[in-house]
Order: sequence, then structure tokens, then C-alpha cells
Amino acid sequence: MSTRAIEFGAALRKARRSKGLSQAELGGDKYSGSYISHLESGRRVATPEVVEFLTRRLGLSALEWGMSSRADMSRLDAKDPIEDLLVAERAWSDHDWDAAWRHASAAADAATAAGDSGREWEARYVMAQTKFASGEFAEAAVLAEALADHQTARRFSVARAQALSLASISHRASDRLGWAVAFGARAVEAAASCPPIILAEALMSLVSALSESGHPTSESEPYISRLIELAPQLNSDHSRGMISWALLPSLPAT
Repeated sequence: MSTRAIEFGAALRKARRSKGLSQAELGGDKYSGSYISHLESGRRVATPEVVEFLTRRLGLSALEWGMSSRADMSRLDAKDPIEDLLVAERAWSDHDWDAAWRHASAAADAATAAGDSGREWEARYVMAQTKFASGEFAEAAVLAEALADHQTARRFSVARAQALSLASISHRASDRLGWAVAFGARAVEAAASCPPIILAEALMSLVSALSESGHPTSESEPYISRLIELAPQLNSDHSRGMISWALLPSLPAT
């Protein structure tokens, strides 16, 4: 069941009852009472044609349904993106870049059609990660930059920080070091109030960019100190190991 279908079903039930109709009466000669019941419970998804029939049957306008256009109605039967997204994430973990890209793209399209901006951002983030992991760094940077300005990233600092960190490491991998530093700095700013693991990721992207681009160690020192302070707060050995790896080029030789 999709959330949108459940919400529509609840609105349908309320409207039907307000008109004093049974489910069979609402369906008339076209739809069975059982089908109307499935719509009201969210177990079935109404197509735009069904919505138009019910609108006429109940004597309601599209605005009374909370749908101002046929495009809004068509979102009811949009494919749920979750299955493609789950497959994409599994394919990514298995290094199957083609499958990860294909399913993440399908999930992003489905989420867009359903008006689910959060799920769309998540799917496009997997797409950007896939481009980076497959060595297409410039393409990953373009996708990550767009994600940083996405409406979901404007609402959630974690999403914005993750997108900016990915943009930074993608630019660094494609030898655009000035851009890597700039996006790393923006990532650190966005992650200021985020959980330690997100802030650590942003700090690592900036420290690595500063080191690789030849900035003096004095510029990196404040961020290195913050990383060292954060390390004990991370439960993952992998995350602590990544911090140690990121700090190696910045530490003085012994």
C-alpha cells in the first residue's frame, strides 16, 4: 500500500458516508462494492479514470478531493519507488554498477511521479554514489551538486551535508581541487549540527582536499583537531579507520 492510496481511501470513505451511500451504491453499475472497499482501505489504487467517475458520482470537485489537476490524480497509480531503491542499494553494495544505476534511476522517476521528494533525493544520491564508485567522478560531482540544492537538502541538514561531501570528494577525484576545497568547506558548515558520523565525513572531505591541493597545514589544523575529538564518538571501527587514513597526509613525519 502507498501512503497516497491510503490517504485517498480515507477521503473517499468520508465523502461516501457524508452522502449516505453504501459502497455498492457508490460503485453503481460500473464498480463492485468490494472494489470500492479495496479503494477505501488503500489495498487498490485508483486510476485517474476511477477518480473522475467517483468525483462525478459524489458530486465533488477535484479541489474537494485535494487534487487540483489530472496530473495530481495520476500520482495515485504511480509506481512505488521502494522496491527499485532497495535493489539499487543492494546492487551498489555488490559493485554491480549497471544494475545500481538502472534501478536507482527507476526509483527516482517513480518517486518524482508520486511527488515523494525525500525518496527521490535518496534514489538520486545512490545514482551519484554509483557514478563515483564506477570511476565517473565528474558525473558524480554534477549529480551531487544538484542534490545539495534539492528541496530535501534544503529541509534536512544531513542530506545537504552528505551531498556536499560527495561533491567535494568527487571534485577531488577528478583533480578539480579548488572546487573540492570549496564544497568541503560548505559540507562542514552544513554538518555543524549533524550527528558525529556526518560531521566527520564532511571534515574528512575538507581535510583531504586541503592537503591534496597544497594548502599549508595551518589551514587544516582546526579541522584536524575537530576530527580527532570526534573519533571517540564513533562506534564503527571502519569510520575511525577512515579518519586515521584521512589524517595521514596532514600529520608531521616522525
